[in-house]
Parts: sequence; structure tokens; C-alpha cells
Amino acid sequence: MCIRSFLFVAVLVWTGFQPASPAQPLQTSAPGPRIVVPAVKAVPVVVDGKFSPGEWDGAFRQALGDDFEVYLLADAESLCVGFKYLKDVEADYLSEVYVATSDKQFVNLHSSGSLGEGVNDLPLQGGRTTFTIVAPLGASRAAWWESNAMPRSVAGVQGKEFKISRARLPGGTVRLAGGMGVVNMSMRANAAFPKGHGFSSIEKWAELVLPPAVGATGREAAAARRERG
Repeated sequence: MCIRSFLFVAVLVWTGFQPASPAQPLQTSAPGPRIVVPAVKAVPVVVDGKFSPGEWDGAFRQALGDDFEVYLLADAESLCVGFKYLKDVEADYLSEVYVATSDKQFVNLHSSGSLGEGVNDLPLQGGRTTFTIVAPLGASRAAWWESNAMPRSVAGVQGKEFKISRARLPGGTVRLAGGMGVVNMSMRANAAFPKGHGFSSIEKWAELVLPPAVGATGREAAAARRERG
């Protein structure tokens, strides 16, 4: 069944954030940011949304306005993306990560109470991303990616964490966007990464430079090292 993410698009696409100075170096390749994702031997991230001490040590970390942060970390097998809400509230968390597979198409990874996945074309028609449920309610693992799925907030949870298999990512660089919404009966907050990324093209999406992947040839690994500086 195809489900349209009405709420998420309403709070993510049309409401951006004012980026603050990142904790890691951020180079600009107009118009989208170019980010060299920090590499570790093995990412220690446990996909539970709790951002436990030590899990994201050394990660790229950037404030998204006053209330949110984004985290990026990678090893040879996985890319990890985290969206953290800095206030202590009981609320629903809804997040999507968009991974471009070409300049005309992207995969939408949706995490709320369930996990959903969908292929969308660019420019996006109707302004709404689509997805199909790929994991049952409360399950945190799909075929090639993980995220903490939950119908309501759980003690200690501060946001959404994603672990994405690099076997499905296009090479040593990838165009990526996304964000998170936080909603309860009395408040609504959201953040987008990068600001104003949009769905007319991938031009304003972040360009992530990743470490060499598992199975990379010597030439590919050398090219990845050069790209990372």
C-alpha cells in the first residue's frame, strides 16, 4: 500500500532552518554543501534513537536551528545519519532521509511508527514524497537499512538514527537530504537538512564524500582518498 507522508512534507519541505557553525569543517560547493563524512573502523551506533555517549564520537555534527542537530558518520560498510531533538518532550518523531540514485530519481527512507521506502522522481510531482511500508509496526530493520521505529515516544529517545548499507549507495559520493518533525498535542517543530534543499532537483542537496567502501578496487579507494583530501 502506498502511503503519502502529508504531515512530514508539511513540516519539512516548506519550513527550513538557519544553519549554525558546524562542529566539523564544512566546505561549500554552491549551491549545496559538500561534506567529508568522518570515517571510523566500525560505526558504534546502536539504532535506538537514544544517541548514547560514545556512539557518535568524531561524527560530523551540525546545529539545525536552535532545537535540532544532524549527525553523519561512516565506515566501509555503512553510512549513519542521525537527527536529534534537543528538548525533553513527549512527542512523536517522524523522519525521512532522501538518497539520490541519479539526478532524476531518489529513494525515500521513512521512519515513524513503521519503516517505509519509496522511489520518487525529480522534479517531485504534487510536493509530497511517497513510500510503501517495508517493516511492520515497531520493527527497526528493513532489507538494507535500519532506523528506530516507534508509534510513540519511548524513554530516553531523542530523535531518529539511520544506518544505511553502502552496498546500495552510488559510489564514493552521494547526494543526500532529509530532516525530522516532532509533534504532540501542544507543539510542532521540524528541521530540514540542508536548508531549502527542495525537490525540483538535487542541486541543493548535500554532497557527502564517503570513505572507501568494502569491495572497492585499488583505483576506487585511491580516488576516494583523493576526494577526501
